[in-house]
Amino acid sequence: MIYQILVSKILSLLSAKEAVRTSVMSKAWEYQWTSINTIKIDDSELVNPYGSTRKYEAVDFIVRIIILCNGPRKTFHLSLPKQHYNSGDMARWIKYILLKEVEDLKISFNHEGLVLPRSLFTSTSLTKLDLQSLLISQQRIGYHT
Repeated sequence: MIYQILVSKILSLLSAKEAVRTSVMSKAWEYQWTSINTIKIDDSELVNPYGSTRKYEAVDFIVRIIILCNGPRKTFHLSLPKQHYNSGDMARWIKYILLKEVEDLKISFNHEGLVLPRSLFTSTSLTKLDLQSLLISQQRIGYHT
C-alpha cells in the first residue's frame, strides 16, 4: 500500500508524457500512470527534435491520456500554446476532463474561438479554475431555471 502511494506521488510530479514513459520500466509499472491524481499535459513536450509537431499525433496523445486515466483526478493542467487545435476538440476535452471529477483545472490555450462548455460552470467537483491566455469572445450566457 505504501509502495503504491509513493509511486503515485512520484508519477504525479511528472508531466503526462514522462509518466506514460514509465510504463516501459516493468510490467508492474505498465498502467501505474493511469491512476495518478495529477495530470499535466503541455504540448511543448510533444514537439519533435526538429521543432515541428504532427498535430494529429498530439491530439491522439491528449485524447488517450484523458480517456485512459481512471478514477477521479484532483488536478488537471492542460497547456496548449504551440499548436492551433480545433476549438470543438478543446471543448470536448474539457467536458471529458470534468467527467473525471477534477477539483483543480488549469487551461492555457492561445487561440480565439473557444466556446467554454456549460459543464465548466456547473461542475460540482471543480473548486479551482485557472484560465490562462484564453481569447474569449463576448457571448451572452443564459441559464435555464
